[in-house]
Amino acid sequence: MTEPYNPKIESITFSDLPQFAMEELDRARRELAEVPDPTLFNFLIDDSHLNFEGQNSKALFAELSAAVPNGRNVVYIIKPVDEGSTAIGLIRTLFEESKKSKDGRSRDNRRLSPCLYVGSSSKMATRMKEHLGSGSRLTYALKLLEWLPMDDFPIQLTCALYPLGTPATVIRALEDALWDRLQPMFGRKGPR
Repeated sequence: MTEPYNPKIESITFSDLPQFAMEELDRARRELAEVPDPTLFNFLIDDSHLNFEGQNSKALFAELSAAVPNGRNVVYIIKPVDEGSTAIGLIRTLFEESKKSKDGRSRDNRRLSPCLYVGSSSKMATRMKEHLGSGSRLTYALKLLEWLPMDDFPIQLTCALYPLGTPATVIRALEDALWDRLQPMFGRKGPR
């Protein structure tokens, strides 16, 4: 089937692209300037939360779902509670030694950082379950249950909840800026 003629597509040429890109960046800059401070929520996650049928896990995900309901845009950070260089080095080693080809884990950025992961989501409870290790093998996530002994290395999840109506382009720009600032050990910058 042939697409109908769209004069707007034809009117944009490659010579127009720099100007168009600058206009898009100016629009994004205006939107970013108007974003209010987010509401922050912190969650401590340890070994007791890894039994997904257990009370502690159910309580954590109920609290997370109440704070960050589905459909709300959030930018989040996952980091170990112990940010000391010894702990960071051990976490890095545990990841490297246990990683298998195509195991669905997040990208290894091959660096030491007190930040494990930076991301955004509109389904935070579901996304955190994936990071902990309860989810599809096909979904890229940390899958902490498989390699991080959380009795020794509890983690902190920090969620920055933005107001309803915050454009997705703004959320992506904020996530990318946070990624650049924190340089996480795992995951990737940009759209998935």
